[in-house]
Amino acid sequence: RSSDLGLRSIEVYKGGNALTFGATTLGGAINVVTPTAQTAFAPNILRIDGGAFNTIRENFQVSRISGPVDLLVNGTITNSDGYRDHETQRTQNFNANLGYQLAPGIETRFYAGVYLTDQKLPGTLSLFNALTNPTLANPSAIAGNQSRKVETERIANRTSFLLDVGKLDIDTWAIHKSLYHPIFQVIDQDGWTYGVAPRWAGTFDLGGFRNDLILGLRAFAGINDARQFVNVAGFRGAQTLDARQSASNYEAYAENRFWFQPDMALMTGAKLFSANRTFSDKGGLPGNLAAQFANRTYEGVNPKIGLIWQA
Repeated sequence: RSSDLGLRSIEVYKGGNALTFGATTLGGAINVVTPTAQTAFAPNILRIDGGAFNTIRENFQVSRISGPVDLLVNGTITNSDGYRDHETQRTQNFNANLGYQLAPGIETRFYAGVYLTDQKLPGTLSLFNALTNPTLANPSAIAGNQSRKVETERIANRTSFLLDVGKLDIDTWAIHKSLYHPIFQVIDQDGWTYGVAPRWAGTFDLGGFRNDLILGLRAFAGINDARQFVNVAGFRGAQTLDARQSASNYEAYAENRFWFQPDMALMTGAKLFSANRTFSDKGGLPGNLAAQFANRTYEGVNPKIGLIWQA
């Protein structure tokens, strides 16, 4: 993916290991680590890649350090015509982060990003065409100019405190996303996601044994205006849906690792969560006259216990 050039590393936590980041389900967690001026390979980086189907990708990265302040800006632009008809792709991804050392052991870092995706969709093929004419596009995909256009803007902050025991990180973020997606109908959505998440992690002695403890809270919410229209050659026709989707989540989690042997630890933990989902269909549209409303709250406790062996 073109955005990967703006990353330093990706960490995958499978199953119950994802409780380290407060995950609610067994699906796991992905921790995306972006570079800073402190970890960049060089202060100036320029990279250009090219390939088949008129594919070209340009990437730049500039980073600077000045006393307690550091800044990094990264951008990637990708253009490709694609292997199949009606499969062009245009993406533009820009990331920046600014760090400031407020005092010894206290740092704040601001993140900003803009991500633009504009791609045509060729649709599905019959088995015969997939085997004999794989570059074709589905005629309905061409007639409806099926595509996906996404504009996303993100701002975030992490302020970290090195304490006598452990480290406290406080994360805040806001993300705006706009989607224009003509397929069977034109899906037109616009929404915001925002939240705050303090997390403390520390290691201390417990009865002569090493003990690692993680405590975290997360409160985040989002709202999305969801509209649909008849697809007229990729443009909005008569409106068929006018709805609002909203969500709020409140979570608390803890994980403890008690090293009863130098290479073996007992892991215990728990996650408490309350998640609310609201759907409001305003109705009043042709074929969708009745307004609809649904509101659900899901609550639970996820326990965790296990052993970890350090090879």
